Amino acid sequence: MRRTPRSHVVATLASTTSAALSVAGAVPGVAGVEADGAPLPPAEIESRETPAAVERPVERPVVREPEPVREASPADRPVFHTVERGETLFSLARRYETTVEDVMRLNGMRSGEIRVGQRLRMR
Repeated sequence: MRRTPRSHVVATLASTTSAALSVAGAVPGVAGVEADGAPLPPAEIESRETPAAVERPVERPVVREPEPVREASPADRPVFHTVERGETLFSLARRYETTVEDVMRLNGMRSGEIRVGQRLRMR
């Protein structure tokens, strides 16, 4: 298999694109390049360089600070109450500043009936 000489490849590229002309000047061992069948001197190769790329502002990603890890405060921890004689869900909800519905939801209750000694989650 015959290899194509480097100068021939560069000359072919140079005849098809002006960007290749600037590449041709950078290829070691290539003194001149032919364009349209006429040899170009090295100075002409440099003058045919493509215009500089249009500079666009660099878009930087938005970096957000991570949320600090919050320690569980006593208000965040579950609060339990053991039902005593005479207490109702309403009176307990009022004491713990919550609603009867929330107490029922937290304890998986379907009705508002409670018993003495029953342990209820209030928060």
